[in-house]
Amino acid sequence: MIDEKSVKYDAAKALQQPAPGEKPPAMRKARPVIDLKKCDRTYRCVVYCPENAIKSGKEGFPSVDYEKCDGCLICLRECPTTAIAEEGG
Repeated sequence: MIDEKSVKYDAAKALQQPAPGEKPPAMRKARPVIDLKKCDRTYRCVVYCPENAIKSGKEGFPSVDYEKCDGCLICLRECPTTAIAEEGG
């Protein structure tokens, strides 16, 4: 049986919320990277991104806003040219 008095925890730390506009670290699963040489600008990544984190960037190519991106990698699965890869993967 566990003695409740012997269990120590920091309630403030357990309830700590991320700053406004920040994603909790647990939500950042991965980081997508776009290979502009493979990208044919179909913008499927823009359409399917649930966080609206991909926009038209340099020279009309998609660009990832990592402040908004939660790392779900839906963009990677939807890219018909496999121009999007997981960083380090």
